Amino acid sequence: MILNLPEAEKLLQKYGIPVVEEALVRNKQTAVTIAGQIGLPVVMKAHGFIHKTEHGAIKTNISTLEAVADAFDNLRAIQNAKKLKQTEGILIQKQVEGVEMILGIAENVQFGK
Repeated sequence: MILNLPEAEKLLQKYGIPVVEEALVRNKQTAVTIAGQIGLPVVMKAHGFIHKTEHGAIKTNISTLEAVADAFDNLRAIQNAKKLKQTEGILIQKQVEGVEMILGIAENVQFGK
């Protein structure tokens, strides 16, 4: 079974594992509004990439609303360069500090199960 992001987060919350506040946006004005509501600094990630870092599709420590608008434009340009559908949004998350962990079970040529 493969869970999408909202399903995975719901499962984590069910077991008391906290998840960061976030929203998926599709236009710059909404990005600015949501970032203001979530609270700065934020992280922004372009949807549509499996390995976002390799494509420059993650912007961290965005600490002004002007920088949110700039990051939105930059991430949208990255999506457009890869010819992703315009329905792919930009994820905005509250930036937090702590331990980052990837949890999953998958078979991978490089890592095995």
